[in-house]
Amino acid sequence: MASISAELDGIYSQAREKIGSQSLYRRNLARKLLLWVCCATHPLSWKELQSALSWDDAKEMLDEDQRPFRDLVLYYICYLLIENCPENDNFHMVHFSMREFWCNFPRHTSLSAGSSRLLINLPIADQEIAQVSLAALSICPIRQNIKVGLHLYRLVRYATENWCKYLISSSFDQVCAKDMKTPQPHL
Repeated sequence: MASISAELDGIYSQAREKIGSQSLYRRNLARKLLLWVCCATHPLSWKELQSALSWDDAKEMLDEDQRPFRDLVLYYICYLLIENCPENDNFHMVHFSMREFWCNFPRHTSLSAGSSRLLINLPIADQEIAQVSLAALSICPIRQNIKVGLHLYRLVRYATENWCKYLISSSFDQVCAKDMKTPQPHL
């Protein structure tokens, strides 16, 4: 069992360094992708994941113009780490050990600057997902209607079912340290 763990760590470490050496845009996209796939309560559909990845940190809003292409995510960003199940179009980790690798800080030594940003701090990840979820729920047509076309607002169901779990799991100290602002939806 230890040899399997060592082999997986080696594979994940190589992937981390390869992703860490990519452009800033691709590193940031990879970080968001790993965060959502590793921390989601269930595998996300492509439409949900694509919408979640459209979060713009600088503008603090969902920007549908920033949605990535599926091939970019699958073949260029997190290849060998993320799998797409075509039967139900869900995205998930290739192995359950992946979450432990990306979220377990003590096991990582001598990281490059680019790859160290890929590691997931769970309280901060939960805060980020809560922020994106609340932004998705605050989009004007959603907050003003009882019935919402889920095909138009892809992240609404996931956000409705899970925002509170993520907010509760966030560390208050981490949230304050990050200076969380009220999310602004893209109208």
